[in-house]
Amino acid sequence: MEKRKFISLFFTDVIIGLISFVGLVFLVPGILYILPKLSVLSVLPPEEVITTLAVFGLGVLAMIVYTLIVSIIFALPRYSVVIDDVGAIRGVKNGFEIFMRNKVAVFLLWLITLVLFIISAAFGAIENVGWLISAILFVIVIYPLTTIWWSRLYLSMVEHAEEKS
Repeated sequence: MEKRKFISLFFTDVIIGLISFVGLVFLVPGILYILPKLSVLSVLPPEEVITTLAVFGLGVLAMIVYTLIVSIIFALPRYSVVIDDVGAIRGVKNGFEIFMRNKVAVFLLWLITLVLFIISAAFGAIENVGWLISAILFVIVIYPLTTIWWSRLYLSMVEHAEEKS
């Protein structure tokens, strides 16, 4: 990989990371609500403790949902940077535009990828050798396979868009 693509991929990840980082805003109301009560949490009535933790928990849940949505929407920019040989900003724009035209296909591949990662991680629960099985499965099978799938999906979407033009 060329140095230029490395830098473009790095900045693509920075842009997507900053967009994901905005999700921390969902924690602010919960933190502001819980901070004054933190020192006296043990002496508060149970219903007040539950309310306090529920407000914070809703913020955490909203942040998780936001992060998942961002990971789906911006699943394609890295492939755009490499395949189309564009910079970070153009790659993010291309990836977003292609996602907007093919939401279902991107979501389904994202979901399949997530299930495969969860299955691979589940092998880690096997005592003594699980971590090794999980690592081998991830590095040798799942990661290369999903990279090929995402690349093929991106290429098919780009070719399909070019045929319409």
